[in-house]
Amino acid sequence: MWLDNLLLKAKQEMFFPEACRLSRQTRREAGLSRDEIVAIQQMRCQKLLKFVFEKVPLYQEKYRACGIESGDLEKDDVWEKLPVLTKDEVRLAPEKLLPAGMTLTDLRCSATGGSTGEPVKFYKSSQQLDKFLGRYFHESIQLYPVDSIALVGRKVPDENSWKYKLRSLVVRPLYAHLDAKLVTPESMQQFAAKLQRFKRYYIYGYAGGIYEFSCFLAKSNIKLNPPVAVLTTSAPIADFQREKMQRVFQAPVYNQYGCCEIPWLAMECRCQNGMHVLDPARKIEIVDENNCICPDDQVGNILLTNLHEYQFPLIRYRVGDRAARLSGQCSCGCNLSRISAVRGRETDCVYLPDGGFVAGDYLTTVFDDYPHAVTAFQVIQHDLNNITLSVVVNEQYADARKEIALVTNMLKQRFLNMNLLVKEVESIASDRGKIRYIINYMNRR
Repeated sequence: MWLDNLLLKAKQEMFFPEACRLSRQTRREAGLSRDEIVAIQQMRCQKLLKFVFEKVPLYQEKYRACGIESGDLEKDDVWEKLPVLTKDEVRLAPEKLLPAGMTLTDLRCSATGGSTGEPVKFYKSSQQLDKFLGRYFHESIQLYPVDSIALVGRKVPDENSWKYKLRSLVVRPLYAHLDAKLVTPESMQQFAAKLQRFKRYYIYGYAGGIYEFSCFLAKSNIKLNPPVAVLTTSAPIADFQREKMQRVFQAPVYNQYGCCEIPWLAMECRCQNGMHVLDPARKIEIVDENNCICPDDQVGNILLTNLHEYQFPLIRYRVGDRAARLSGQCSCGCNLSRISAVRGRETDCVYLPDGGFVAGDYLTTVFDDYPHAVTAFQVIQHDLNNITLSVVVNEQYADARKEIALVTNMLKQRFLNMNLLVKEVESIASDRGKIRYIINYMNRR
């Protein structure tokens, strides 16, 4: 296998030299001491900040409106005083995020999926510099470029197109795709048949789609050659879901965090004790409602910065996710910072009649103490008075309904003076492959 990896890397160096150079540099920097990593990140933050202050209209306007001038850029505390960048600002005026002299047609246009709101168009450098940044994470769990990949996502390529064939030749020898927008028994059957031909591969993609696929395999009694690993993204996974996927696939399941706007942000290592942040290339901040930095281990809102993107720079971008920065060092010995699993989105909550709310950080974990009781669940708020808890009961577990009743009583204590209906259902469909633990119809009015 080492020779196959060597040949594939040589091809990638030929076609994507800058992306490969950045990947090597990032892997080298990720192995440095904590102080050295912090120094590199601070240097890149300052360099990016000076660039946008001189070249990018939106940041010039925002920073000067806050009283920040060019002489302030080298101050140690200036970064935390920078105003956040919102999705509405990106959506309404993307051209103002371009450096002087550039147009949107110079960049590659993409869009978020819009599963939790209106899609956001954003733009990326045509050089695709972040193409291979994930190699550091992959190699830490013994995944290699030559490994085949079973992809569960919303972008399914045309396998007969010349672009797909070229990509298969240069980037990876074997791909299989499951369209997360339309997961059916037939499509999962076809997907499983393709994976039967793979010898060494891993599964990567939307957590909801992969979990549905694992349930289908278990129900259909289909056995696959075990993948090297399963990498889930786009949504938090509950303990009972991780346990089931690891049992069905006979492989470790790792949580990986990234978004359409900025991929390869953080990922679990073999210790599965939080996600390591790719600090030399990304900056993740956890802030409270006033955009002040939260103490370690306190859940807050995530702000993202891509330290290598100068053509459409996103600085302190409020992506809408929530997590906590973890204290201490991981037992794996890695010096990268860590965040918790993403706990849900800022809009994932249940509103209470007294004006308060119950946060999604709590609601996504209500079955963590009873991992065998259900195989899926969802909390739905219809209005200020009515909530439904939909559960897929694990009929193989004798105490399932007893433990569901314990969770129900716990929720009733949180939802005082509200009607809580517990509804047993056969399945809970993912939203285009993404797990939605909480649906609040009040957010859509």
